[in-house]
Amino acid sequence: MIAWARGPGQLDHGRVGLTVSKKVGNSPQRSRVKRLLREWYRLNRHGLLQNWDLVIIARPGAATLKLQDVDRELGQLRDWLNRRPGSPRRQDSP
Repeated sequence: MIAWARGPGQLDHGRVGLTVSKKVGNSPQRSRVKRLLREWYRLNRHGLLQNWDLVIIARPGAATLKLQDVDRELGQLRDWLNRRPGSPRRQDSP
């Protein structure tokens, strides 16, 4: 999966955008991936120190992931965003 953060949003709450293409699988598989990603965001949005606008792109193979796998991958992004408040650029990370 690929995730981008676009600076702290102008709104008083964060947002998440999901992209799950047909390369991920058939319609039920894509729907399951979207449900997993929404659930991860619901559980972790309050753990973000700022209201980020996140864009998450599911890649082929995402249909086999479990919530623990999603949390492991996107948890790294959450931790990185909390370490570097105000800076969405990933290339600045050590």
